[in-house]
Amino acid sequence: MIQWYWLQDYDSKLDQFNSIHEKLLAHMKVCAPYFYEPKMLTFACAGDNVEDLMTTKYLQDIANQAGLKTDFLYMNDIGMDDRNEFYKTDGTPIGNIFKLYPYEWLFHEEFGKYLPTTRETTMWIEPAYKALWSNKMLLVYLHELFPDSPYILPAAYRATEVVYQPGAYVQKPVFSREGANVRIVKNSELLEQTGGEYGSEGYVIQDYAELPDFDGNHPVIGSWLIGGVPAGMGIRESSGLITKNTSRFVPHFFR
Repeated sequence: MIQWYWLQDYDSKLDQFNSIHEKLLAHMKVCAPYFYEPKMLTFACAGDNVEDLMTTKYLQDIANQAGLKTDFLYMNDIGMDDRNEFYKTDGTPIGNIFKLYPYEWLFHEEFGKYLPTTRETTMWIEPAYKALWSNKMLLVYLHELFPDSPYILPAAYRATEVVYQPGAYVQKPVFSREGANVRIVKNSELLEQTGGEYGSEGYVIQDYAELPDFDGNHPVIGSWLIGGVPAGMGIRESSGLITKNTSRFVPHFFR
């Protein structure tokens, strides 16, 4: 929404690839008939991250605009009843829940073991199988499946950090998010690295592909799919080689 408002102020005659809000609103209405009883969509996130909270509240607002009944709670307010089913602090069951919370963390929560046994009573959005797609081991398997693809960088798994070696590569922890614990090496020389709390899960070693450089700015394009349909584009721009959570979000337009 913000980049669209920026465009209106900059030049309302131009256009951009951005129908994220409209497609989210439409897809909420498509999903609603498939919700479990009670027909309410609960939104949840961790209580110590303002960015996650604002994103979750934005999605809840879209659901309200779509005519859905919604509720909000923090992840640490989710409980299990004596039937081993999910419930809220007021004792009502959780039939449908969107959580902005990594599955690799959720699996290690006290109630994580009940996710498989409650599939008929609680619908989690996104579903648990998405955990297979949301970590960097996918890069390794894609390379193994399509080793000659010009669109997939060669990648391999290592259980521990690698010693600086010849060539140009990027070392990324399997579960790393927002550029944490990333290391870029070229010709045995460290170009850039970031700190963080990841790494015990092992690393993906991927060939280094240099980002474009526009006067010291390095953009990365992200795309949105909503309901399987392309919905928009976002550009993150960094002064360094690693895109982090502090990287700038840059609006765009087409002439």
